[in-house]
Amino acid sequence: MLSIHNSKLILLFVLCTFFQLDSSVAYAQDSRAYQVDRDSDLGRTFQSSDLTEVKFFEIYGAMATTGLMYEKFGKWDQADLVQKKYPLFTWTFVKLFEHSDEKFTVYTYGMETEDDYYSSIFIENMDGEDMLGDESYRDEFIDLFDGKLDKETDNDQFFEEYWRFSNPKRYKELYGE
Repeated sequence: MLSIHNSKLILLFVLCTFFQLDSSVAYAQDSRAYQVDRDSDLGRTFQSSDLTEVKFFEIYGAMATTGLMYEKFGKWDQADLVQKKYPLFTWTFVKLFEHSDEKFTVYTYGMETEDDYYSSIFIENMDGEDMLGDESYRDEFIDLFDGKLDKETDNDQFFEEYWRFSNPKRYKELYGE
């Protein structure tokens, strides 16, 4: 027969097992689920500086940040393949805030594997300074994306452009070209 003390310990163990926190998510408040990665491997590859990566986890797909940028600013200015397979998209000289004429360069990236599932951003000002590394600016930039990445874009032109660049074989399967 279990004592009340032992029952409480068992209940505590069961609750802890079911409600384990995901240590990979640095922030999870309100609708936010993102991680700030100041030491991102990808962030160290930028020519101008080491950039901080913000990874969003409550997304519809790895291309979520790219889709949002496409809807707001049109087709990217540059696209590259990281490790010859992961697309990195760049928008330069974009005005992100209505209240300011300052322009930024925004990089979008995403990962969709068994172990990783996120869509991310890197942002630098026109002087090449990391805008996500400084906490005083970070929230304002994150607010531009947060809560807008869980609904898939319905822009057919975006998907066509995305697949044409990122996976030409898949593009041919989807569009027959």
